[in-house]
This record gives sequence, C-alpha cells and structure tokens, in this order.
Amino acid sequence: MLNRLEMSMPFVEALEQIPQYTKFMMELLTKKRKPLEDETVKLTEECSAILQRKLPQKKNDPGSFTIPCSIGNLHIGKVLCDLGSTVNLM
Repeated sequence: MLNRLEMSMPFVEALEQIPQYTKFMMELLTKKRKPLEDETVKLTEECSAILQRKLPQKKNDPGSFTIPCSIGNLHIGKVLCDLGSTVNLM
C-alpha cells in the first residue's frame, strides 16, 4: 500500500497538521495494523492538499505600512499607520 509516499514537508510535521490520521498512519507504519487491499481512507481537504502538493506558496513579509506626516512645521518622513486590524496570539 505505501510503496511510495512523496511529501514536500517532514513526515512528522504532516502528522502534526493532520491529527485525525496520526493514529491510523502510525499503526500502519509500526505494522500493528495491516492494510486491506481494497481499503479506502477518506481525506480532508487539508490532507488532500498536502499529499497533492497544492499548498499556497509562502509570501514575503510586506513590511510596515508607513506614510509621511507633517504637524505644523514638524515633518516626519515615515509614520506607522494603524490599519485597525488586530491579531490574537492566544
């Protein structure tokens, strides 16, 4: 069944991203479970994308959004702009 498996990421990382398949794959790889010849495993959209190498390309950091600013006679070349977006890191 697993004569050939190609991934563009480390296998452990793929397993971490697909926790519902971790137990199944580990059982197959440690030979605790024998695959049936006609067995079908349903894949989620994320798993299918990983196996088919259809993940989006990583983009470079766009940097900070800055604009020139003047207050009276004081001229500041680059002022950080608040776009009103927030990111929750919890």
